[in-house]
Amino acid sequence: MNAYYYARLARRDFGELLSEEGVSRLHIERRVAIDFLEPSAGNEVLAVWSLDPKKTTQLPAVLICQDGTQDDWAAWITTFAPRIRPFSAYMRLMTSADFRRSVKKSQTPDTGQLAWPEVGLILGEVLMASGLPDKVLETLPVTAYMSTLSFVMCRAAALYADFEEWSDLVRMWDLVREISKQRDRSVESRIIARVCATIMDASGFRGVSKILTRSDLEVSEACRYLIKSPLGIPANLFGIRLFAEAEAMMHGSREDRVVAFEQFLRRSDASTINQESMSFMLGYLASRIAPGTIRHSGVLGPIANRYPTSMLWYGFCSAFGEAESNIRHATRKSGVDFPLSARRVFRELLRPEPVLSVPGCDIGCLELLALSRTAGNPLESVVRMNQGSVTVELLPCVCTSVNVSSKPTDDSQVRELLQRDVMVTLGQQIERLRETYKRLLTVATPSIEVEQYSMFPSGRKKK
Repeated sequence: MNAYYYARLARRDFGELLSEEGVSRLHIERRVAIDFLEPSAGNEVLAVWSLDPKKTTQLPAVLICQDGTQDDWAAWITTFAPRIRPFSAYMRLMTSADFRRSVKKSQTPDTGQLAWPEVGLILGEVLMASGLPDKVLETLPVTAYMSTLSFVMCRAAALYADFEEWSDLVRMWDLVREISKQRDRSVESRIIARVCATIMDASGFRGVSKILTRSDLEVSEACRYLIKSPLGIPANLFGIRLFAEAEAMMHGSREDRVVAFEQFLRRSDASTINQESMSFMLGYLASRIAPGTIRHSGVLGPIANRYPTSMLWYGFCSAFGEAESNIRHATRKSGVDFPLSARRVFRELLRPEPVLSVPGCDIGCLELLALSRTAGNPLESVVRMNQGSVTVELLPCVCTSVNVSSKPTDDSQVRELLQRDVMVTLGQQIERLRETYKRLLTVATPSIEVEQYSMFPSGRKKK
């Protein structure tokens, strides 16, 4: 079993972490089990390393503070340790409760049989938020998918089997987007969160029922049938004849399926079906046009305002490929045929990341909040891994991405030019003073006739 190293630090001792000489003066202990570690006082933080810090020069991987003191510690470190700003790109600051939960988290993220359906859900949210055609999914960077709330929630569920603070996670996601001045999205985050929670509830994930409504529970039952039997859900699941008739036509030719979807859409205008159930049915029927692909999102475009979550359900249901018989060629087609970028989303969703490793983010949420309380743009001086975006860690090993402008503002450009001009002028004056000083040193005795040199050049031209 791996050994871990830790030291208890008061604020006056925090500066010792920043130098090799300082670390050698710390009282560092070695332990095998780390789940018991906890600071003893509110003005104390516990630094934890995965390697012996006296043999390496690395910063601690984790800083553990008492519950309720994380905001104060984030503000203090940001103010008094500017040399390692942002510090959360090198070490995680977390409370004792968060650390205990992180120690118990899955070392290998697991979503069971929902890996591709969750990837489809994330792709659906990108289409819903951007309003772009599905062809754009082929070229989007992975940061576009990491910016979605569905990615954050699915990643948290894959890592933490007993996670329950979903409302707090959604609030943090909203706050990060507000601080970084992201544009508003067409669907509120609480609605997206309910769709994600419905899927988790259908797969047996506990702790999500607090944010679900009665209509969500009805859709959860449909999701449960779909997960158990990917080739199709019972036509009479909702007890709606229109849906049963449309679903029965979704086993014919591609043209018949498009006609069936359009007929269902027209005839459902006069129905009294609740909005979330209707959104699910529309997303499911659209996904049956070409099962296992995301190539017909355009059929949902005209109704995106009336049924905003239908695109999410379309992406989710698209991952359940349907086995199709080709009698003429005696072949069968099945599986998922998503855009190439979906494989990158799959990788990020299930990427292992030990809590005692160097964070993979550009900045942590706690430090971002602390910096936002000061003047200026909190993301202006952050060193980024990707041009044009910043990765923010919301929970240990759970990150989101936000867009940032790569062009400096006009004020910063003017300030930079003024500072450069002042530095150039100051350098010229220093050089003149240095030359004058050297010439004065060459004077051996006062009797020697010495040419007087002016400290500053004369404005009169020599003839």
